[in-house]
Amino acid sequence: STYGRGVDFVVEAAGAPIHTLAPLTKGLAVNATICHIGRSERPTPLELEYYQVKGVQLAGSLGHSGHGTFMNVIRMMASGKLDMRPMVSARMPLDDAASAFKRLESRQDAKIILLPN
Repeated sequence: STYGRGVDFVVEAAGAPIHTLAPLTKGLAVNATICHIGRSERPTPLELEYYQVKGVQLAGSLGHSGHGTFMNVIRMMASGKLDMRPMVSARMPLDDAASAFKRLESRQDAKIILLPN
């Protein structure tokens, strides 16, 4: 719980901001940051008024560790401040990799862990 204050930092890594940004912004603190590292296949409309009124910053990523973005995220994951478990929507045997990719392409799942047989 943030005791009504909201969270300071959010990572959008699912690559589906058209679905994730609206729910993510509801729990943000004033002057929070959204770090967008997921790649989207189509443009995403933004409610800019919300970002302006709350002072929310939207940080993008170049798809690599430039500007320290990923190192900060990795540190947060390693420290336990960022729990990635809710992002994993399925676990499948490595032999089912082709099926897993089809599920990802259809957006049936967000992240799938392939397990060795």
